[in-house]
Amino acid sequence: EAASFADGVFFVQLQPVQTATAVLPTIADTLHLHLKADDTPLHQIGRFLHTKTTLLVLDNLEHVLDCADDLSDLLVIVPKVKLLITSREVLNLQEEWLYPVVGLPVPDQLSDSDAIQDDAVALFIERARHVRHDFAPQPELADIVQICRLVAGTPLAVELAAAWIKTLSCADIAVEIQKNITFLATSLRNVPERHRSMRAVFEQSWQMLPADEQQVYARLSLFRGGFRREAAQEVAGASLAMLTSFVDKSLLVWEANAGTDRGRNGRYHIHELLRQYAATQIVGTDLIPRQQRHSDYYMQFLHRRTVGISGAQQQKAAQEIHADLDNIRTAWQWAVQQGSAKAIEQAITPLAMFYQLQSKFLEASTMFALAIHQLNDDHAAWPALALLLTEMSWIAIRLGRFEQAETCLHQCRAIYRRQQMKPLPGVGTDPLLGLSTLASIRGEYEKAVNLAEKARQTAIAQSHSWNEATAAYGLASARYAQGEYDQAMTYAVAAHAVTEQLQDRWFRAYCLIEMGKAAQALGDLAAARHHFETSYSLREALADPEGMAVAMNHLGEVAWRQGNDAEAKRLYTQSAAIYRKINDQGGLAVAYHGLGQTAVSQSDFSTAQEHLYQALQIAQEIEFTPLMLTILGTVARFLQQTGQTRQGVVLAALVVGHPASAHETKTAVQAQLLECQKNIEQTLFVSAVQEGEQADLKTAVSIAQTHLSYSLPAVPSIPHSPVSQDLLTERELEVLQLIAQGMNNRQIAETLFVVLGTVKAHNNRIYSKLDVKNRVQALARARELGLIS
Repeated sequence: EAASFADGVFFVQLQPVQTATAVLPTIADTLHLHLKADDTPLHQIGRFLHTKTTLLVLDNLEHVLDCADDLSDLLVIVPKVKLLITSREVLNLQEEWLYPVVGLPVPDQLSDSDAIQDDAVALFIERARHVRHDFAPQPELADIVQICRLVAGTPLAVELAAAWIKTLSCADIAVEIQKNITFLATSLRNVPERHRSMRAVFEQSWQMLPADEQQVYARLSLFRGGFRREAAQEVAGASLAMLTSFVDKSLLVWEANAGTDRGRNGRYHIHELLRQYAATQIVGTDLIPRQQRHSDYYMQFLHRRTVGISGAQQQKAAQEIHADLDNIRTAWQWAVQQGSAKAIEQAITPLAMFYQLQSKFLEASTMFALAIHQLNDDHAAWPALALLLTEMSWIAIRLGRFEQAETCLHQCRAIYRRQQMKPLPGVGTDPLLGLSTLASIRGEYEKAVNLAEKARQTAIAQSHSWNEATAAYGLASARYAQGEYDQAMTYAVAAHAVTEQLQDRWFRAYCLIEMGKAAQALGDLAAARHHFETSYSLREALADPEGMAVAMNHLGEVAWRQGNDAEAKRLYTQSAAIYRKINDQGGLAVAYHGLGQTAVSQSDFSTAQEHLYQALQIAQEIEFTPLMLTILGTVARFLQQTGQTRQGVVLAALVVGHPASAHETKTAVQAQLLECQKNIEQTLFVSAVQEGEQADLKTAVSIAQTHLSYSLPAVPSIPHSPVSQDLLTERELEVLQLIAQGMNNRQIAETLFVVLGTVKAHNNRIYSKLDVKNRVQALARARELGLIS
């Protein structure tokens, strides 16, 4: 029962899967688990399910039985997980328990007066009335029982047999079945051998089709995962009348509401067993031309959605591509095998955009790598190859394969130089854009600016709006890291304006994040929150959980800066849950860091210790250098507040001096250093700073992990008035004293060597703790409590 599996039951449809190696990735897709490139699917799924009580239903495994060893290994790793597998062939595993499926119950006697109540008979009658609404079963009840017994109550066979009631009597159907039927289910010991095969039903249905319908139905076997009427007509030459006939005979199933426009773009499905049978009937001379038609159709299907998926029809286009993704995979593979460079050139941009929207980075990498390998020696295929290389570079960056990304980008630049061409149409097609992104990732911010600016000028000269937006976005990101917040905002706004013109909501959401970051750094938390909330809404409309989680992380940062620790904790907790579900380790590390810094602010040091350790461990594993430095800055503050001041100074000094630290991180940690200096003997402070300046990042991470794994030391008590200890931190008291001296926020920031936004955050915390609304009330309340004289 489903209630026995606390973490859910998941149905894994394996009909479209063509190789045994694709079974585990398909399971991961069903679990909404995004696989990473640095480990095997088996290990990643094992970690994801290790503590879960789950049932996985794997349907139609018989054609990929070579995955049996992987499934056996999975069961060892995840003892609480159960597998329910349907297959026409046993797996021959020690763990296997066989439950033969014998079909629906059928009457023991042909003349059983209660036979009409049996499931198999009831199903036959129901399906018969679909094709002949006035069908009266009683006169032919004995023949119906015979039919159900002949097919052993197998539901598909019952439905196929009932479909012929429009042209045959039940007695004739039974006779036709008896002419050629065998059953494989050996558990039915009292059934003759001729009753043990579904093939008889297929052959009987096949022989009664006219020759033209046989030809068309065989061609339909080329489709994977269903198809629409237009595709069937173009690829297989199927008319609407033929498709209707196939539905009437239960050879096809039509889903009226399967399309994005309800009732208009319904989809047809062919049962996998029928599809396999039909595939054996296709004439050899007809096969290759029809495979080519199938590939041409779906490559053009992608091409027609280039503008839509990059603009106003983004959501609709993505849904349409997703519905036909199995056909698209087959079409792409055929085009690659045939070296169809033009078709690949036209399809690459929408397919890459779809993969980005869906976070299917591993699949994209595999598909694009095959095409690059195939076209690499075809000099006439340079446009397709250039696009493939740039798209591959963006995917490689998302996977953390920075060297591969750089290689692809330099190869693309070489093609453009050789052809003396400018970047092709598409999204982010100038290789300088990818090289700029890589420079930012490595902390080479000025190089990133120069590359992005050069790409921006090229895009403007070409009127290449997507490249212009991408360049402005890259400039915003690099300038933000350099601390040039006004410039960062200018570039982010410019990128946002272009995306609005293009009606590209997905990339617009990215630009809003950069606008929010700049606003936050400039001290305008209200504007930052608005930008992050708008970004969240856009991603929510696109059903993009990763984008929603990104916005939540930034909203959590705003809440934390405003002193609303409870709201920050709620947002970070929600984003962490999403990141765990989609297996996004980088985002999860950011969320854990947010939870850690919030816990430090609340003096909940054991919780902070746990989350900061988790965040640092993940960031180190994926080699996310800027994030490691940000986390180390928070760890330094944690160590200071838990009485481990010297080690806090060591870490802070490293962060301040590291070239990959973002300016905002450096500024905040520099303020921490000055605060630490008050609580440590001067010679110890100097030696700790020198140690930090000489340490490398790997050493610093090791130091931090060591201290985070220790039991917390007792924090030395510092004399405070009872009121100040309960209400305000030492830094907040310092800010309050400067307010009492008549300083404005900017003067306080300059005095304390912090950014303006940090002062405003302290103010908000002070107002909240003192239960006041402004400076005047805060000073009055502070004097009343004896916090200031």
